[in-house]
Amino acid sequence: MDTGIFHRLKNSNSNASNVDVIHVALVDSREAVREGIRQMLSSEKSIKIISEASDEQEAVEQIKDKSPDIIIIDIEMKDVESADITNSLKKIIGSLKKNGGEANVIVMSDKRMLLRPAILAGAAAYLSKNICRSELIAAIRVVHLWRAVLFNNPKSNFALVKL
Repeated sequence: MDTGIFHRLKNSNSNASNVDVIHVALVDSREAVREGIRQMLSSEKSIKIISEASDEQEAVEQIKDKSPDIIIIDIEMKDVESADITNSLKKIIGSLKKNGGEANVIVMSDKRMLLRPAILAGAAAYLSKNICRSELIAAIRVVHLWRAVLFNNPKSNFALVKL
């Protein structure tokens, strides 16, 4: 991958007046994780968290009227059934996308085995949970601007998959 794209996004001026605000909804069963992501994004003027939910049902109710651009969800939540992971993820991601309008879904997990099912289920991006602040911000911008499938590879920053 051309890492220049990543570095330009990572180092771009987030206070530029011509940058649209990206509205983000967070879905994670753990309040501490939601707080951590909120803290990571708090200084970014171009990214605004518009809702937080602890599960898919709560998220669906919150995002119906808010029209987020990006929904970040932990796919290791209890709602995901391991027996048929792809169909379970399709149900969750499909419900979020249906109720979130044009929102793109970014899933977070440290389980590499969930990458393929998440992408097949309609996720626009897959990120590991050990992602740093600059990588998270860059991933949000890439998905928002280019609707690209993106996954975090701990050995080489990001891998970009053309649709």
